[in-house]
Parts: sequence; C-alpha cells; structure tokens
Amino acid sequence: MDRARDVGTGVLVHCAMGKSRSSAVLVSYMMHKSGMKYDEALELVRKARSLAEPNPAFADRLQYLYLSGEIKDRGDNS
Repeated sequence: MDRARDVGTGVLVHCAMGKSRSSAVLVSYMMHKSGMKYDEALELVRKARSLAEPNPAFADRLQYLYLSGEIKDRGDNS
C-alpha cells in the first residue's frame, strides 16, 4: 500500500463479502499510518465503501490496539 501511495496509484483490498475483513485491514492501515482513531478511519473507509463493517471482534481489537499505543506510525513503510 505504501508503494502505491508513493506513486499515486490505487490498491485493491478485498475479501469474500467486501464488508468485514477488507475494511478491517484498511482501517488498521489508516490507524497505523495516520494515527487516526478507529471511528475516524472507519468513516473514511465508508466514504469509499458504504457497507464496510468490520465484525465486532475486529473492531474491538483495533480499538484496543489504538488505545494501548500499539497502532502507530513507525515510519518503517512496512
């Protein structure tokens, strides 16, 4: 995703239904890269994919990781 952003191209992220797993990956990426809170990142994902809805376990884990400081931009582009 970082390389695609660097050169200004898009990235296709998908799962079987296009609702939970793929949106959780994108929310996690945005939280990690931008320091966004879960709700902010999910709102941005929903602007592109309105039915995005990470399952409750994914949502809880992402919120926990944010609050614990485990999701943050490390600047390592990995």
